[in-house]
Amino acid sequence: MRQQKDAKLAEIEHGIAENADPAGLLRILNAVEEAGAFPDPLPPAVLRAKAVLQNRLGLPENAILHLAEARQHDRDDPDAWKTSRELATIHAWRGDVDRANTELIRAMVQARTAAIADAQPLLFADAGRVCLERGDPDTGALCFSAALAGMQAGEREQVRAAIGHIQCLNLIGDVAGARRAIEQAAAHVGTHNVRLRYLFALEQARQRSVSGDAAGCEAALEAAGSLLPQDPAAWEHVEHALVRFEVTQTVGHDAADIDELREVIARLEEDQLYIQEALMRLALASVLKDADRFEEAIAEAARALRLAVRLANQRCIYRARTMLIDIAGEAGLEDAGDLENLPLSARYVPASQLGQGGYGTVYRAIDTETGTQVAIKIISMRAIADPGERSRQMDDVRGELRASRAVVNPHVARVLETFASEGDLVMVQELISGGELDANLVARLPRGKLLELLSKVAFGLAALHGAGVVHRDIKPENVLVRADGSPVIVDFGLAGNAGESEGDTLRGTRDYMAPELLRPRADRLYAPASDAYAFGIMLRWALGEEADAGGGWFRRGGRREGAAGLIGELTERDAARRLCDLGEAGRRLAELAQAADA
Repeated sequence: MRQQKDAKLAEIEHGIAENADPAGLLRILNAVEEAGAFPDPLPPAVLRAKAVLQNRLGLPENAILHLAEARQHDRDDPDAWKTSRELATIHAWRGDVDRANTELIRAMVQARTAAIADAQPLLFADAGRVCLERGDPDTGALCFSAALAGMQAGEREQVRAAIGHIQCLNLIGDVAGARRAIEQAAAHVGTHNVRLRYLFALEQARQRSVSGDAAGCEAALEAAGSLLPQDPAAWEHVEHALVRFEVTQTVGHDAADIDELREVIARLEEDQLYIQEALMRLALASVLKDADRFEEAIAEAARALRLAVRLANQRCIYRARTMLIDIAGEAGLEDAGDLENLPLSARYVPASQLGQGGYGTVYRAIDTETGTQVAIKIISMRAIADPGERSRQMDDVRGELRASRAVVNPHVARVLETFASEGDLVMVQELISGGELDANLVARLPRGKLLELLSKVAFGLAALHGAGVVHRDIKPENVLVRADGSPVIVDFGLAGNAGESEGDTLRGTRDYMAPELLRPRADRLYAPASDAYAFGIMLRWALGEEADAGGGWFRRGGRREGAAGLIGELTERDAARRLCDLGEAGRRLAELAQAADA
């Protein structure tokens, strides 16, 4: 029985080494297990085999569970280093290089403690693969060189390491080194399985594309294509597409099919292969750029950058940032002048102009540190000669930054940073994908949805007031509505701290100003009452209802009924009698919304 078990396990391990069909191997392994050939609990070697097959089938979570079970037997398992090695492979393939490195170190220590000399070259080669995943092919080439020095020429693991070494040389642009390595490996590749021959052909295609040999690149791609499995869902088809699109850009072939690229990206995303997904998104961005579809190209490059930043893949980060700059430079901006003259730090790449007015110009831009889209407001200071006016503009910008950072609320826009550049003030803000709360939007929304939206604006104002901030310029133009229908309060240029003086100059939008602000020689103080009044005027505009002045049967314990009653309470001329609790206003609007939908 033991001999049968060992023979079956050896057969499965050989199949794994030869890259046989993982689904078929897993069926065999499960059948042997069900026949009672293995003891309970399962030995670590069986659990490792299950993990490798599950991972190859795109089930890394299941694989990690099997390896965690195997790890419980590390103390009695002379091959415990293999468990750590398989965990390193899974984490590296999914882009989690920190965990992969930790597992590799553990494997090295375990192998050294168990005096397993043959493990060291294997682990050096694994370290090279981790370097490839983290975007460091220079160090990867060193690791593969160290691995190859300790391996027998022609053996399977030596050929695998040689192919990894060639990939690193291709990535660092060592054309001559890659050519020599290909010539050395060519003598041994033919004796191994289809998978290794296929990977070798892909690296030949890369090397020939880097050297400018378009015909040779095409021939190598065709050779790799002839080795593809018949199953179109097999991973090799995705790998082939990745390399084909990569070299297509290098040797100048026709533009790749955008739909096919999107299909490959969807597969990579589903399989949680995030670095490969990022690289493929960069390929798609390049194709979209060549098709003059700049908005889509920027979006794909930005997504690739976010993935690369999350996984700390420096090479991919650099490629994504470079591509964003390249796309922005080629796209140009309507009525924006020369992109290079925009007063932006190197961190932000402008993508398109969003608007222009007396306050300055607003651009959509990409943060090349994070890959996120932001709004950049540029306030020109060059034409302002009056030192007092310049000082006021600076104070407004600083005040806007303080006000937006005083509260974290989904209905209050955030200012991320401000800086001066070439005599202008630059304000980096959260980008709100949507339009203003305008008449067209108000007309389209059912009454219940409109009341719900307005209640959220009230809650955003309540959050500001709770933090001691008064907006002082509430109006429909300063409420943006996201694509999901969520409103966001923007433009804190006139905001200030409650109780502080507004100064001698009257600023704001007159139609939305509270009466106490318009009185001559009034000692104007920042107060929530002025926001409440402006919000009431905005309600009147949005709902098309006049204020209920109160009195008679409309009153119930000091509260006026319905939207008209709420508008009346918010727009009381006497600030002392005005409803200033915007949280209460929000709750009442939410109740009205529910009643309207009932």
